[in-house]
Amino acid sequence: MIGGGPVTSGAYKAYKAERVYALMGFFEHRIQPDHNEDDLRALARLSMANDNDRITERMVSMFPSTTTPGACWYADNDIYDANLWDILPEIQVAGVMENGALILDGCWAAAIRWKDFPEVASATTYSLRRTILRAILYFSWSFIVIGLGIVWTVSRMGGITLICIGILLLILSPVLLLFGTSGRIVAAQPWFIGVKGVIDRKEVESHLYGGTIAHFQRMFFMPSRSPFSTPEQLARRGGSDKQYKDAVEQAVKSGQGRGLGRVVLCSENYKDNELHKEMVLRMPTEISQKMELCGWVALR
Repeated sequence: MIGGGPVTSGAYKAYKAERVYALMGFFEHRIQPDHNEDDLRALARLSMANDNDRITERMVSMFPSTTTPGACWYADNDIYDANLWDILPEIQVAGVMENGALILDGCWAAAIRWKDFPEVASATTYSLRRTILRAILYFSWSFIVIGLGIVWTVSRMGGITLICIGILLLILSPVLLLFGTSGRIVAAQPWFIGVKGVIDRKEVESHLYGGTIAHFQRMFFMPSRSPFSTPEQLARRGGSDKQYKDAVEQAVKSGQGRGLGRVVLCSENYKDNELHKEMVLRMPTEISQKMELCGWVALR
């Protein structure tokens, strides 16, 4: 009997989530069946009733090869070949909405900037030579003005010398400025920046930190893969057409798996006031320290 009547009787009305209710025998706590809920909503309620297993929280951090149209948080496999028990969730499901969206608590989130490259505040290694050359640039016009002031009054030769020094500094100012701002980046302002298409690392460095005269990398990255990129030749990867369909606007840290953090990239549904799970990236765990802790978030 499921729901008050024999299965063979004509009064029996099948449940939409019968497959989930059949799994209740494997859990310590059970839920009350409901004719109006589907499999995903019933699975979320069953997971909340048995919070020790945290099945739904683990599924949020996984990205399946195919997603269901009703809710994208569901995952029965992972493109990174991680199992359900490999995920260590850092969020908690606080509730389920009528449309199947999850209400998450304890999320670390950050907005993604798409419109342009921001001016990133950064700090480089200290060098006395670079500091002196960078400071000399500010005296170029001072030499010219002082030279013009004394060329007809005090000393003609001294004024011409100061004017020539000022003009020489103005000519060399681009090179001196590049050398003065060069150096290894030891600290930088955190940003999530979205780019439509494929961009080279050196080009990103020039946009974020400006030009430089150096023989070392100023920006490092961890090689990874995502559905937004496709392999081309050796380590080179190209852009996928999927990145142009739904622009992701929020990044939510949801858990860890196999030594890397799991960050869910989401698009915003302003009509229903909820986030839509688009994909999952693997990022270093310390990135969450640069995010902001937010309250309840609806994720579908």
